[in-house]
Amino acid sequence: MDSFRGILLLCSIGKSVNKAVSLDEIQSFKMNIQAVKLDLIRKITLMENEAMIKAINHLLNRKEATSTTDWWDELNQAQRESIQTARQQMAAGKGIPHDEVIAKYRAKYRQP
Repeated sequence: MDSFRGILLLCSIGKSVNKAVSLDEIQSFKMNIQAVKLDLIRKITLMENEAMIKAINHLLNRKEATSTTDWWDELNQAQRESIQTARQQMAAGKGIPHDEVIAKYRAKYRQP
């Protein structure tokens, strides 16, 4: 129960992170999670959109969803160096901000 209490303290269900969470609040949180799960089951069962079902399935089955490994640790040295170089270039004002790139390509590929 201690780890669950810690999670609730970090997630903070409408309270200050420093404030203790009562046992009643923990039970209420558990019940709310169960209600959310049941609602998700109902929605997925009634869903007809195949692409959405595949997306949900992919989300639930992807490796990162169950992995505790940091993605940075899975990069090879060349990838890490490339990211560090890009960060340095952005800090020096040599890069193109993300918003500008997105705006450019949205305008270029916008469908009529």
